[in-house]
Amino acid sequence: MNEITVTSYHNTICLKCNTVCHERCSLTETTRVGERVFRRCTVIVNGRCTVCAGKCSYDIHYHDRRLIKSVPRTLKVAISSMANKYAEARKDKAACETKCETVQETKRVIEQSLQEQFTKVRDACLRVRSNCQGFNVAEELCIFVNFLKNDMSSLRSSSVKRKAAKFVEKLETLADDLQDDDSLISIIEPPSTSAIHPPMSPSVAAKRKTTNNNNNSNNNNTNNNNKQPLKPSQQQPTSTVNDDLILLNPSPTSCVMAQVDHILSGSFSSLNVIGDDPSTEDDEQRRKKVSTVAISDSLLRNQSIQQQQLSSESTDSRKYAEYSTERLVALSRESTEEYKLIAKELNRRCGGTSIGYLTPAQLSILCEYYASSRMLQLDELIRVHSQLQLDIQQLTDHDPFEILSVPTDKLLHLAAVSLCLQNANKYQ
Repeated sequence: MNEITVTSYHNTICLKCNTVCHERCSLTETTRVGERVFRRCTVIVNGRCTVCAGKCSYDIHYHDRRLIKSVPRTLKVAISSMANKYAEARKDKAACETKCETVQETKRVIEQSLQEQFTKVRDACLRVRSNCQGFNVAEELCIFVNFLKNDMSSLRSSSVKRKAAKFVEKLETLADDLQDDDSLISIIEPPSTSAIHPPMSPSVAAKRKTTNNNNNSNNNNTNNNNKQPLKPSQQQPTSTVNDDLILLNPSPTSCVMAQVDHILSGSFSSLNVIGDDPSTEDDEQRRKKVSTVAISDSLLRNQSIQQQQLSSESTDSRKYAEYSTERLVALSRESTEEYKLIAKELNRRCGGTSIGYLTPAQLSILCEYYASSRMLQLDELIRVHSQLQLDIQQLTDHDPFEILSVPTDKLLHLAAVSLCLQNANKYQ
């Protein structure tokens, strides 16, 4: 039975006889079979090997860093040795299959992450475009796409390049849509008659109908009895009310619309009354219109201030979410102005609910932890989560500013387990 021993030097071996013809060959090592350099080997004479049993030609010899020796063994020992090798091969195969599954799971996670990032970019662009009329979102998005194209040149895998190109293509399509005002309006505010003229409540509609009918009958009686034309102020009160509706109803919030509609509905009972004094009626309508516009402007102004305060608080609370951990610790040492915000962010990272900026290698580790954690049961996830939190608390001594003493792998493992727990609770 042949026994193979790995060496640190190369030897000349016959491919047909499977024997070492020249140990420690002095020729330059080559990795191809049958190179002409073997004609100059000391064991090759006239193109034939003088050592191997078949006196084979030089063109079936090769270099390899191993020795092949024939060792006499019993059949029982040989079978046992082969069984051990078979078991090792099966173990290696299982490890390779697990690695392949992990890689496939990581690819799926990355694809899902790309789709989520595209959705976030699209929603953010639409919000900015609808709220900031003077800001050119399409131009900024094109600049971002150019940066992504430059980064794509560093990719090596063809499949990764295809996925990145598809993602960039989606962003380019989005940029083209943003440049088209008509398509943008159809995306942000789909046309709807109910949005421009909201439906009236039954009581208000009935009141308006009754008022209009009474006014029409009064107009007819006046025309028949007096035979006099109506004054301009008495002929067009309805158009004035409609103009007010068109001006005030497109308010951005339903609460403002409801309050303004309630204020307007109270004035319909006094409109189109012929017996009133024209000048008094005009003054009353003008005062109501001015007061209504003032109330709506005040409501809109208060709501805008509240929205700005909420957005500023949200921005401040997550201001440092994208900073690396090392950068956050350095900032806390440089200035104490944002000490509380930095402490909150470091607490989130110690608890596994935030990760900050990750390098490509760290992102790959996070994906591997996430793929392996998804295969665990809920009770096992809870146990691992509690153990990781306990380890991190012991390493930091309950001080988030000592987070640098925790290995990065442990923080990434905790973040992956926390994400799996969050998804498990979501689908229960």
